[in-house]
Amino acid sequence: MFSVTGLLVGVASFIQACKIGNVTPASSGTSYEMYAIAAVVLGGVNMAGGRGKILGVFFGALSYTTINFIIVSIPALSPDIQNTFQGLVLICVILVQTAGPVIKEKFRSMRKQAKVNG
Repeated sequence: MFSVTGLLVGVASFIQACKIGNVTPASSGTSYEMYAIAAVVLGGVNMAGGRGKILGVFFGALSYTTINFIIVSIPALSPDIQNTFQGLVLICVILVQTAGPVIKEKFRSMRKQAKVNG
């Protein structure tokens, strides 16, 4: 498995170097880990552990890329503020993932209580 990962990283690095035209080891690929995490989280994979689907991660990547293009297209925002907004999107999605099941269970128990009482 690690060999396949290494091979894919090598291919992706080669494609990235061809795309940019040069490689600077100190700054090439910075913040790409945030894109990977965001794609997985927006795709529906729980950060506490769990299973997900590749199609969900694909649509998560498309969603995050769209959000990123919207944020970057605002000329008045500095790169630091752009990264802050991207982080806020991730925090909101993680909060929905963690609080969503709790709220859903609370509503279910309230419905059961209402049926019993009413």
